Amino acid sequence: MLGLRVVGEDRLEIDHKADVVKNGKILVVSDLHIGTRGGKMNETEATRKKLGRLKGAIANHDEVVLNGDIFNTHNTSTEQIRNSKWAELSEILKEKTTYYVFGNHEVFKNQKEEESFRKFAAEFSVAQVETLKLMSGKASLLFTHGHKILQLPSVSGRMKGWFIERYSNIREQVKQYEKSNGSGVEKGSGRFGLLNTPLNYLADKTNDENYKANMKFLDYKNEFYNNDEYLFTGHMHLPYINPEMKYFNSGLWMKLGNYSYLSVANSDDSSPEVTLKTGKYNQSQNKEIAYKETYIKPNTSGLDLPVKDYSDFTK
Repeated sequence: MLGLRVVGEDRLEIDHKADVVKNGKILVVSDLHIGTRGGKMNETEATRKKLGRLKGAIANHDEVVLNGDIFNTHNTSTEQIRNSKWAELSEILKEKTTYYVFGNHEVFKNQKEEESFRKFAAEFSVAQVETLKLMSGKASLLFTHGHKILQLPSVSGRMKGWFIERYSNIREQVKQYEKSNGSGVEKGSGRFGLLNTPLNYLADKTNDENYKANMKFLDYKNEFYNNDEYLFTGHMHLPYINPEMKYFNSGLWMKLGNYSYLSVANSDDSSPEVTLKTGKYNQSQNKEIAYKETYIKPNTSGLDLPVKDYSDFTK
């Protein structure tokens, strides 16, 4: 088990409050984890697709909430980010009203590096905070990455979390590879051979643990917030929406080719409507696979759903 621990013992202390654009749309995205690999910025073909898809999503919205773990500043300097292809992201974000909510990976080696990154973030965002409150009519939209509510309390727990994260959505990767090569995912078949069974087990375990984490977030929301308050998190890398209880998790962006994000539609005369969009790039075939379902089923991720036309998730 992950050993997840709820550390949120009260309502969030809000760092920044603002009114949202009327009759507009807000993009909520988290967990891009942009950073270095082996000391160099990760700028592969898959990374360029990741940036291109994100640019498209930003262009279709009026405001943007970056809900944590966008840049891995714990191992990546601001200079490395500025000199990478990812610097293009800051240019398109300048055209929108953007809010930057820091996550557990937006930590810094020293004060100088923190000052440098905050200066960079201020070039494309109006606020750099850990908790954000946006007002949409009478509704309060509350944004936090999630690590202030739910944490891995021990070294053992963090190691388990690291292991599970590395194998997140492996089952889908196995399925797509074997499908593209005309074989199934039975024990002993295809590229992964006898590893299919244990990898599928790990994928099931991953989704189960992350689903339970979303249930803990939901319990927290129910205990401390009323039905006019919407809570948005990321952190667990598994998208989840519960419109009835007003809790939403944006999932992650392009982990092993997967992506998901939330779109919040505001209007003058009704409550905000939140939808979840998700899909996957088949990196080996250089094409996009799309998913659609009426809601995310318990103990599954959006990536386990049937392949259909790209559309919204709604419940």
